Amino acid sequence: MWVVQTLKEQFLSISFPIKPTNSIVELLLFEVPIEGDEALIRILGTINDSKVLSSLSFVIKKTDEPESLPTTHGPFGVASGSEFCIPWGNGYLDGFYGFAGSYIGGIGVYVKACGNEILKTGTFGGSGVEGYLPRKWCFELKGHHLKKITIYHGNQIYALRFATKEDGDRLYPFGGGNEGGTHKDKVLFDFGEEIHSISGTVGPSEEDKVRVTVITSISFVTNKRLHGPFGQERGTPFTVECEYGEFVGFYGICGYYIDSIGVLLSQ
Repeated sequence: MWVVQTLKEQFLSISFPIKPTNSIVELLLFEVPIEGDEALIRILGTINDSKVLSSLSFVIKKTDEPESLPTTHGPFGVASGSEFCIPWGNGYLDGFYGFAGSYIGGIGVYVKACGNEILKTGTFGGSGVEGYLPRKWCFELKGHHLKKITIYHGNQIYALRFATKEDGDRLYPFGGGNEGGTHKDKVLFDFGEEIHSISGTVGPSEEDKVRVTVITSISFVTNKRLHGPFGQERGTPFTVECEYGEFVGFYGICGYYIDSIGVLLSQ
């Protein structure tokens, strides 16, 4: 695992291996300058069939010009495979982390919230069916305690439904997705049990002529135990840590399945 905890330099260096010559792997180096009045607001990329990052793009916006259009640097590498996007909404970037061997196999971001605002971390997964407006879903605790998560799954995650302690057994109807699949499991949380992170995998749906990128499996890690995995562990792994705030909910995009998921944090 590699970590860049805090960004101190006003540029990013990106290196990619190119065709080996005489058994020596040459590196192609890029630098992305970030001016003092600019901020990195999201990263984009692709993951190829070998489950490594095949390309990366960095989106930068001027902080003192709210109406200005963001600038995209990249893609660096070869844009092929499944697409991903990691925005961080109303927070600010504090570093990167991920997994790497000879190549970068995964990338995530450390984000800090601004003031008492709710911070969105993610999302991980796809962006819905091309040509159709994505349907956004969101669940926020709003001071309540999470009591139960119901997961509809099979070879991917079809739907998530939520219930809080204060609401008894009432399920929130907008958990996201469609109640399909071959399995229905429930995660029951003890008193004082809190979510510390979620993890899972992202891959193509398996029941459509036009395949879309969806959440294929998911697990919930609390201060007491691991719940999961649910679904089918295939595709690209991801992890969302609640290190910089208290977990207060989920959000994402859905259709017939859970296309993407992120977490809501409060400081």
